[in-house]
Amino acid sequence: MPLLHRLPRQCIILAQIRFNHATNLARINKVVIANRGEIAMRVLRTARRLGIETVAVFSDADANSLHTRSADQAYHIGQASPLKSYLRMYALVDVAKKSGAQAIHPGYGFLSENPEFAELCAAEGIIFIGPSANAIRDMGMKNTAKKIMIEAGVPVIEGYNGDNQDPEYLFQKAKEIGFPVMMKAVRGGGGKGMRIARSEKDFFESLESAKSESSKAFGDDAMIIEKFVQRPRHVEVQVFGDQHDNYVYLWERDCSIQRRHQKIIEEAPAPGLSMETRHRLGKAAVDAARAVKYVGAGTVEFIMDPRGDFYFMEMNTRLQVEHPISEAITGIDLVEWQLRTAQGEQLPKKQADITLNGHALEARVYAEDSKAGFMPTAGLLEQLSFPENARIDSGVEQGDFVTVHYDPMIAKVIVHGADRNEAISRLDAALANTHIGGLCNNVGFVRSCLNHPEFVAGNVYTDFIQDHEKDLLPDVAPQASVEALAEGVVGQVLVQSAGESPEKGPFHGQDYFRLNYSPSKTVNLNDKSTASVTISQGNSYKTTAENHPEINAVVTNVKYTAEKPPTVQYSLEVDGKRWKAKAVQLTETIMVFGSTHSEYPVPAETTFDEESVNDANHEARAPMPGVIEKVLIQAGGSVTAGQAIIVIIAMKMEHVIRAPFDCIVEAVNCEAGKNVSKNTVLAKFAVPEGNSSSRSQHNAAALPKKESAGQKWPVLKSNVDVDSPGFKANAKDMQVVVDDLKKVVTSVVNGAEPVARKRHLERGKLLARDRVEALIDPGTPFLEFSQLAGYELYGDEHVPAGGIITGIGMVSGRQCIIVANDATVKGGCYYPITAKKHLRAQEIAGENGLPCTYLVDSGGANIPHQAEIFPDRDHFGRVFYNQAKLSSQGIPQIAVVMGSCTAGGAYIPAMADQSIIVRKTGTIFLGGPPLVKAATGEVVTAEELGGADLHCENSGVTDYYAINDYHALFQARNIIASLGDNDNNDHTGYPIEDPIYPADELYGIVGTNLVKPYDVREVIARIFDGSRFDEFKKRYGDTLVTGFARLYGRRVGIIGNNGVIFPESAMKGAHFIELCSQRNIPLIFLQNITGFMIGRDAEIGGIAKHGAKLVTAVTCSNVPKVTLVIGGSYGAGNFGMCGRSYSPRFLYMWPNARISVMGGEQAANVLAQVQRERREREGMEWTEAEEQALKQPIRDSFERQGHPYYASARLWDDGIIDPVDTRRVLGLSIQAALNKMPEETKYGIFRM
Repeated sequence: MPLLHRLPRQCIILAQIRFNHATNLARINKVVIANRGEIAMRVLRTARRLGIETVAVFSDADANSLHTRSADQAYHIGQASPLKSYLRMYALVDVAKKSGAQAIHPGYGFLSENPEFAELCAAEGIIFIGPSANAIRDMGMKNTAKKIMIEAGVPVIEGYNGDNQDPEYLFQKAKEIGFPVMMKAVRGGGGKGMRIARSEKDFFESLESAKSESSKAFGDDAMIIEKFVQRPRHVEVQVFGDQHDNYVYLWERDCSIQRRHQKIIEEAPAPGLSMETRHRLGKAAVDAARAVKYVGAGTVEFIMDPRGDFYFMEMNTRLQVEHPISEAITGIDLVEWQLRTAQGEQLPKKQADITLNGHALEARVYAEDSKAGFMPTAGLLEQLSFPENARIDSGVEQGDFVTVHYDPMIAKVIVHGADRNEAISRLDAALANTHIGGLCNNVGFVRSCLNHPEFVAGNVYTDFIQDHEKDLLPDVAPQASVEALAEGVVGQVLVQSAGESPEKGPFHGQDYFRLNYSPSKTVNLNDKSTASVTISQGNSYKTTAENHPEINAVVTNVKYTAEKPPTVQYSLEVDGKRWKAKAVQLTETIMVFGSTHSEYPVPAETTFDEESVNDANHEARAPMPGVIEKVLIQAGGSVTAGQAIIVIIAMKMEHVIRAPFDCIVEAVNCEAGKNVSKNTVLAKFAVPEGNSSSRSQHNAAALPKKESAGQKWPVLKSNVDVDSPGFKANAKDMQVVVDDLKKVVTSVVNGAEPVARKRHLERGKLLARDRVEALIDPGTPFLEFSQLAGYELYGDEHVPAGGIITGIGMVSGRQCIIVANDATVKGGCYYPITAKKHLRAQEIAGENGLPCTYLVDSGGANIPHQAEIFPDRDHFGRVFYNQAKLSSQGIPQIAVVMGSCTAGGAYIPAMADQSIIVRKTGTIFLGGPPLVKAATGEVVTAEELGGADLHCENSGVTDYYAINDYHALFQARNIIASLGDNDNNDHTGYPIEDPIYPADELYGIVGTNLVKPYDVREVIARIFDGSRFDEFKKRYGDTLVTGFARLYGRRVGIIGNNGVIFPESAMKGAHFIELCSQRNIPLIFLQNITGFMIGRDAEIGGIAKHGAKLVTAVTCSNVPKVTLVIGGSYGAGNFGMCGRSYSPRFLYMWPNARISVMGGEQAANVLAQVQRERREREGMEWTEAEEQALKQPIRDSFERQGHPYYASARLWDDGIIDPVDTRRVLGLSIQAALNKMPEETKYGIFRM
């Protein structure tokens, strides 16, 4: 049982003390946790249990981290780099002040052992939960600490700890001490800045590496040199002191199992020690703490030689990572003790009261590749689950990222047993049920250590991993057991079937039914071997693999989970043995957790290119993401095998990349200070002439060359220079128009005047946008249409969003059109633009087969505008016509009456398939009380005339009675849920890839100057999946770019302008549209078009008839079409590129776009030319001034009328969008369009 759950009484005790006003203790009611990850979560849990409010701090990289989400409050403190966030002392103190916290808990690492930080806290009146600055300083400086320990009678090891740091002097001291020597950072800790020089020839390289790492970690490269104890054990003692000169030790821990000087398995107590030795260790540790008047939790670390003699190594003046095992064997919450002593309380227990109970073990689970030198890894934790029978201290959850910026620890797994053997068994079982997918991790390696006979026997020391490396990390993986092979094969087969639902019908079954035979599948075991499995009767799996006997497994209890990634749990029986397993399909691998943890490649279309295989071995690649620290080579130079060539910093550790063989440096592709991603080519090598190194002679012929079943489309190569002046100028200009768009939309979203909004709310009604938010599924997108409808359209009348909100949202898992009247805008009355926008929403519903939900709150037609709203075909009355037609097509019509439905507006709920009405606020009547009184003399209230009671109980106009807006929307969600799924929607199983280029680069590519050309492929590369594009007729009609791509996994056809449309371009476009129409592939038009080519040559070439082909193809094609205007949309080019009059399902504009019959300058020139010719015919003079006087108003008019705001205000589009949001908006539009299968395309006559 986890320790923190075993101490409920402590909460009561501290609460009693906290409210004892007779004491003068420094109360801590709120604490800032100046750390991150698992230690932040550890402190948070105890603080919360004790009723102390918690304040987290977070960097950019931790904005969504677990500790940030879990604390009562959280404050942003800077960029991802620790130097710019967690090491910013003044920022942390400022957070404490702002939040009203009395104390700061530093955790471990970062500023936990920084005396200047402790002093700063004291100076600002903030409690630093830790020792005094003097104690930190004395024990943090290893040379000072050693002197203090000698004076205190604590055993120390011989060495040099002086001020002379000259490398030659240190070398002489090392020779006097005698090799091997250990060099350690004076301010070091956590294994950083520590190196062993085993001989004189290793000294200077090790010293430089240690100094470099120390400088980065601690800001000081001073070293001490000590005699390296052969076969040492790392034994440390947990000590505690208070402000009343009380000191205790909480027994010792053995932390000898280390890699790269960092611990991975810790245990308490240390194995094989007598009680007399334990007490001597404890007394020495307490003497060390007393010598510096230590307060709080600290750890005194000792080196223990094979004889059992121990020597002071250092003191860590903070809580240690491995503190949970001390808690487990003593029953003491060390974080609680830290809080108590920081408040000035005495230690709760005396030494005699601290008993040793059983044995505890802790395993540190890291994201690292044990087989690659324990190289840290970073990335997404696609799968993460922990056992319930162990204590887990972690700072991450499934779906979180392990970043390159911090320590790659995933979790600590802690167990307690009656004795050491029981604890080992429990930890091994717990690790077996620690399931991690998506990142390399050390779980398997730690289990190998745990089960090694020497570890089980208690023969632990710091070189344990190094000495037993061949056992722990064998060069050749052992052959998989029968259990591992069976669970791996079955798991791969099952998990790849995830997502099918047998309830949909027999074709959706998962039992591999075949008529009269049993199917076989081939699954990958690794990169080189496969297994064949034959499936019969749905649950019998016969597996054959090379070097394995045939395995017959019966599979039962198959359960697919709804979680992502796809996961399946199952049971197997082989030769009478039954066990359980789980398989998880990740992005690149399939993980199987059962008798062991196994990783298999996801089946993929693969080709082998012999040349690229050879090239790979002539390269040095980054083994992980990181920052280049040093480049030790230059192009043209020679290097020898094993020579250090590049130093990279990752996870706060230094990694040296060495030459693979004797070679010549052909190219260096990196420089110091630059970030690199994993597998980045850092350098290339050439084999010296005459050197036939085996490394350069790969047996390419032996590699199988597979033909891909379906090649992935090529990735577009970008030629954009983001550092160029032109790019930066474009980006700046685009940012200006985007900012203006956001400003205008904000004013629209804010809605009507505050007085109207206040009056609306006082009636107990939700605002229109709040109604929409309450209706749609939490967290899901809402694709709003025409936000700028009515913008500056009616003079001084402010009609935000045209007085009505429309869009597509997910309601109970179903995409729906939502139409919400805004009663704060003229009582919800319909302006002409309101009706047009309502009709457009219904048009979208009909084209895409989307249910309509009307949130009705309207006074009907706007009487002053009646001539523009009432009589014509596409005026207000068309709303009810559309409702009837849509319902007749099987498109559900749901009305929610949340306010007035007067006159013609009464027909919205009356003609709906199902209607809901809210009592006291919802009313429906053809004539309101004033009209009724005038016509009949009857005096009646609105509620009596057409309220919820009347229509639900008497008239039957409405079907559902709601007590308020929320209740009505709840009922609407239930109605939509009852509609069931739309099987026509294209639920693609194709993997979704983000574009490889940032979307914000669109700003710099396009800009706002429509005269400047750019390649539309650069736009495509930043919108569509994986930046992949299968271009059609690339070298023909190149002013029109056509091709196939995927958008959120869905296949689409793209037509984009790269200039004026020539005859060839028009024919190419028509051909491509025919292809997409025949194959039912949606089309996306990227408009930036000045028009069709003009001139005699163009006319001879048939531009009219070829242009007509393109227009005919666009017109007749019935596949979903979405148009985006990314630049100019002029003249007949608008028609050929599916402008509004050609009924695209959706049409959007970027804020830089312009739309008109021609450009303003061209229009001015044409009209000026006409006027000039008229004057010349009349023999009159035409001056330059007169010409400019004519032109300027024309330019101004075209600029105003061609502006996207002008267009959107009149619903010439469905909205103006930020280029950065293009992918999302187009993706939502295509998904919505695929709710309805298109009709067959039939073309008219193409003139040839």
